[in-house]
Amino acid sequence: MGFFLHSVATIVVYLWSGNPRSVGIGNQSIIPYAIFLLLSFSIALAMLVYTRYKLLSIVLIVVSLFALYANGTRASILSVGAMIVCAVLYPKYCYKKWIVSLSFLVMFGSGVALLEWSEGQNARFNFKAMIKRIGVVWSYAPAEMGRFDVLCFPPNPSYRCSPYSGDKLDSRFSFESSALQRISLINLPYCNF
Repeated sequence: MGFFLHSVATIVVYLWSGNPRSVGIGNQSIIPYAIFLLLSFSIALAMLVYTRYKLLSIVLIVVSLFALYANGTRASILSVGAMIVCAVLYPKYCYKKWIVSLSFLVMFGSGVALLEWSEGQNARFNFKAMIKRIGVVWSYAPAEMGRFDVLCFPPNPSYRCSPYSGDKLDSRFSFESSALQRISLINLPYCNF
């Protein structure tokens, strides 16, 4: 049960401070801290599947999901989805075909609903806008993607970008440098599938 103290502490800090990127214990890095929250979620999910404490497991799953929301790490959304898929596929049920089919339909519907719901959220969680922006950025060569980075242009002379990025920021939107680096790495010619 000690793993769930991280989740509870994260929720308390989130509700107390209103910080949308909360960590519960100390001044920790947000993304590595999410690993502890994912660990508590995975333990709660395993408890639901393999123990007889179903009600306690459901409560702990809800607590863990709220803590992951309070932490605000987007990669944890993908991790939670992957864990749910594994939990549905692994056990031996007599009606496994129906359970797996229904689970995929629920997950697909949840994904579409999340996409539509995110449209009214802030920029960090507006997945619909992110997909459109990534499509626009991806249409440029990796060396030209700096045109969407605020740090490539004055008054930030300490940051150096490719000369192919142009001489001014693209006015449509901007990305943070780390996101552009990840997108450009995926868009390299030898990575295309």
